[in-house]
Amino acid sequence: MYTMQSLLPQLKKVGLHLLLIAGVSVTLGFIFLKVYLPFYTNHGETVSVPDLSGMTYEKAEEVLKSASLQYEISIDSGFSGEEDPLVILKQLPEANALVKKDRKIFLTLNARNAPILKMPSLLNMPSEKCARNLGQHWTATWRHHLCARYRHQCGLGTTLQRLPYP
Repeated sequence: MYTMQSLLPQLKKVGLHLLLIAGVSVTLGFIFLKVYLPFYTNHGETVSVPDLSGMTYEKAEEVLKSASLQYEISIDSGFSGEEDPLVILKQLPEANALVKKDRKIFLTLNARNAPILKMPSLLNMPSEKCARNLGQHWTATWRHHLCARYRHQCGLGTTLQRLPYP
């Protein structure tokens, strides 16, 4: 049978080994987190994202290449009638954000052509319903212009014919 006196040297040996393992683990963790990881991830080395809005695709490509940044063009392009085709409408991350070198910047370009909207049938329809149907697809300015241009009202306010749009 073992007595406490006979187990004491073995317990000291086990305790010493546990302390040694804990010390080595803490040291390796410190080296990994404070030395290796910042070196591997280029911690603290950032690049400012240039403002690309309004630039053409070709010009933005040059600017991003000189800033050591990658880019990806969004599949869904937007459309703005005030901007030229293939001009950058949006970017993510935003301008002047600090990012790592070789970070990918996502760009949304202005489409070359305006999106095609389906024109609802307006023939033999009361003018109020005509305005509601157009309101689902068109802005208020276009809706007013199209209602005035697209229909001829009789006393009942019914759409009788479709006039050509110039």
